Amino acid sequence: MKSRMEMRQVLVKNYHLVSYNRFDSRGEDDDDDKREDNLAERSVRNVRNVHTGGDTSWSRYYRLAATSYNNLTTVREKDQAKCKELTNNLEKLQTNYSTLANQKDQLQNERDVLRKRVEEIATQGREGWVYFSPNLYFISTEKKMWTEGRQNCKKKGAELVTIKTKEEQEFLVQQLGNDKAWIGLNDRNTEGTWKWVDGTALTTTYWVPGEPNDAGNEDCAEIWGNPDKHGWNDRPCNDKVRWICEKPSQTSRWYVEK
Repeated sequence: MKSRMEMRQVLVKNYHLVSYNRFDSRGEDDDDDKREDNLAERSVRNVRNVHTGGDTSWSRYYRLAATSYNNLTTVREKDQAKCKELTNNLEKLQTNYSTLANQKDQLQNERDVLRKRVEEIATQGREGWVYFSPNLYFISTEKKMWTEGRQNCKKKGAELVTIKTKEEQEFLVQQLGNDKAWIGLNDRNTEGTWKWVDGTALTTTYWVPGEPNDAGNEDCAEIWGNPDKHGWNDRPCNDKVRWICEKPSQTSRWYVEK
């Protein structure tokens, strides 16, 4: 409303100036033309100043508002970019936290397994068992027949040992020293067909050279720990020697189940 009134006042003022000078008594045509041009130029400039703001209070306010708006827009864009960056960093931190939490749980589980294994080995060790991953082994101090030795193993929740790897064979030889002991191998059902007590067929063998020879109905196998002559030998099942029991470690089974 104010700008319209200002424009109207300028136009009226310019109109009177033009009318006065046009009928100037001096009658100089050239000067009149120049004067009219100057007045027209001033009129146009005044109108432009009113319409666009010029150097008035309103125009200065407009320029200040525009500048402030642009500054606020720039600040907002920077804040939005910073907020997006912080959001991405937060998501990364949350992912890292989840990963570390999972690793912590895994390490705690492994620690618990190791603790249980140590406790079990200590307990079983006091009862004469020896740990060789993943099983426990018991070597008797008594001497009994093959069937009696097997029965004793069952009472302990175990079975006569079945030897499946070279490492296991060497471990048991080392434990025996110069002695010998029954293992869970026999051909009592079918002569010459040796099987383990768990029903599996014999594949890998560690027979002493020349054995088995079935000299005198030798249907059960023993292991020799003699460093100069160690390995397996067939022997009559009614002979009395030491025996070796085997059972899985509880912690190993628990770890697999977990």
